[in-house]
Amino acid sequence: MVQGCLCKFNSVYKKGVLNSVGEIISPLLISRASVKVLLLTFMRVGALVPGEWSEADWDQRIWTIPARRMKGRDSTRQEHIIPFSQPLIDILDFLKPITGHSPYIF
Repeated sequence: MVQGCLCKFNSVYKKGVLNSVGEIISPLLISRASVKVLLLTFMRVGALVPGEWSEADWDQRIWTIPARRMKGRDSTRQEHIIPFSQPLIDILDFLKPITGHSPYIF
């Protein structure tokens, strides 16, 4: 099982992934972008990486992380609002043509 997963990962890593216009993109670019977003927002990996494009409000320039992905007991969790900074907007604009065909940002 693990060997099969490693083979699949290695083939994707070597070949890259297709973006929405059919260009081959290295997964390393998406990983680098996710690390930059983590550093810009100070969010936990488990709350940020499953982020969806639908959570981003471009008009109000905020990203709303649902309470279900925040750390804590169910009774104390609250949604978290991340204001868009220009560097964050730049990264999301970079990712949109790569992962925009998927519901997930990363």
